[in-house]
Order: sequence, then C-alpha cells, then structure tokens
Amino acid sequence: MKLILKIAAGIILASAVALIVRIVFLNIMLDRANEIARESMEKQKQAIAARDERVRQEGLLIAERERKAKEIARQEAEYERKKANAWRNYYVDPEGCLVFKSDAHMVECVDNKKRARNEFNRLYEQGELR
Repeated sequence: MKLILKIAAGIILASAVALIVRIVFLNIMLDRANEIARESMEKQKQAIAARDERVRQEGLLIAERERKAKEIARQEAEYERKKANAWRNYYVDPEGCLVFKSDAHMVECVDNKKRARNEFNRLYEQGELR
C-alpha cells in the first residue's frame, strides 16, 4: 500500500511539475506574441506617421505652388492693366478715322492703328513707355 501511495504521489507530483512547466512555457509564448504584436503596431504607427508627413508636405507644396501661381497671375494682370492704361494714353485715333468714309479708308485706319500698336509694344517692352 505504501508503494502505491508513493507511486500515486510521484505521478501527482510529476503532473503538477508538468503543469507548472506548461504554464510557464505558455506565459513565455504569450509574452513573445505580445512583443511581436507591439512591434508590429509600432511599425504600423511609424508607417502611418511617415505617410501623414508625406501627405502634409505634399499639401504644403501644392499650397505654395498655388500661392506662387496666384502671385504670378496677379503680377501679369497688373502688368496688362498698366500696359492697357499706357496704350490708352499713347494712342489717339486720328480725326479722320473716327468715322470711316469707305472700306479702303477703314483698312487704312486699321493698318494705322496696327502700326501704332506694334510701335507701342516695341517701346513698352523696351521700357520707354510706362
């Protein structure tokens, strides 16, 4: 009977040790799995942060390009407004060209205005008229 109790106690002890070893092993595996999951989440956070930064930088570049384009458009509009004002101050229709007498007369007046416009453009581009 003592032998049976010793064997039973040995089996119970071995089972308890095996159970403890299994629990320790599972805890180690769970800790490792949690560590891997944390690392993966950290990498994802970094990737998302990098993507967000790229998107932000692209947004800043687009905004800067739009600002520059608006400034260029504003400068061009200002240049054209000044040029149109200079043209109005430069050119006066000749007295005889206010009312056309014939088609030939109209062509002559239009040609005169074209020549004046070309001369004005040349002088304006050279900075002689402002």
